[in-house]
Amino acid sequence: MLAHDVRPALCGLVGAYVIDSDGVHEPGLPNERIGVPIGYVWSRDNGLMMDPDRRIQDAIRTIFKLFERFGSATQVLLHMRREGLLFPRPSDGSSPSQLAWRPPCYRNVISVLRNPFYAGAYAYGKSKVQTYLVDGSLRKRYGRARPMDAWTVLTREHHEGYVPWETFEHNRDRLSGNSFCQRAGGSKSARGGRGLMAGLLRCRRCGRMLQVAYTGKYNNARYSCRRGRAMHRTAPCISFGARRPDLAIGAEILLVVEPLAVEAALMAERDAISQIDERNRALELERQQAEYEVKLAARRYEQVDPDNRLVAAELEARWNAATPRVRDSDPQRDDDDRAAHRRSRVALQT
Repeated sequence: MLAHDVRPALCGLVGAYVIDSDGVHEPGLPNERIGVPIGYVWSRDNGLMMDPDRRIQDAIRTIFKLFERFGSATQVLLHMRREGLLFPRPSDGSSPSQLAWRPPCYRNVISVLRNPFYAGAYAYGKSKVQTYLVDGSLRKRYGRARPMDAWTVLTREHHEGYVPWETFEHNRDRLSGNSFCQRAGGSKSARGGRGLMAGLLRCRRCGRMLQVAYTGKYNNARYSCRRGRAMHRTAPCISFGARRPDLAIGAEILLVVEPLAVEAALMAERDAISQIDERNRALELERQQAEYEVKLAARRYEQVDPDNRLVAAELEARWNAATPRVRDSDPQRDDDDRAAHRRSRVALQT
């Protein structure tokens, strides 16, 4: 009789399924029998539900709102970092049972946007893993992500979602469009630098994307087709300075957007007010949690035996450490910024 913990490994090796009291499972899938993502909780009594912590819910919804505004996961991350918005992350790096509020990283943002669970769908089999027996030990080789139509299970409207399924698909397409490595004929995302049309031009002769190079004493930008030379040692197709075409395209862009300048300014003003309100809401929830932690620390300190000085001193130190966080998360400090934005908005409207 094989040990119970060996059976799933052997089933994964041969591609078999495991049937137990919890249902049918495929051990070969790396994302099988995992816990729910941050923003959800599950228990045998209440089942699957959104996390009742409003601060955690707001953190998830903030990522979707910011992505709708910026259209870029990187810009969402930079904005959250710049505004001091925190995100709940596992305190030990893996288990979601203990969360700590920390500045977000790119993995936090992209995992929310790409996970269909936040759109109310249950899915597994999104990637493939193969198990091999090498010298008497099992080794796994994790494969690349599968396309959605190849997922083993995809059940929509499985639970309450933070966004509709249509929003998830739209976000997935935008993220795919942001990728610089696209197939021929597809759109390319622009990259930083002084080349206005970086990532947007193709060589008419060979069809490859033009690259931007910076040459000379002043690092002047040039568009050139050098991929064929680098890959096949063929002669370069074309190379030209970027200044004149960029100025011509820039002038045409200004002509198009000039009639909408006032409307764009008002829209930018509304976005600025919205950003301040979002930050203040996050600070208010942070303040409420900080006040709870202060009260909890105070109760623990008051309940300890005064003669137990070592414990009393530690609890007093925790009480003192929790108190400044209430002041730091006071949203009142942004009132002047909000008032200034509103005054400038009224001035623009008049």
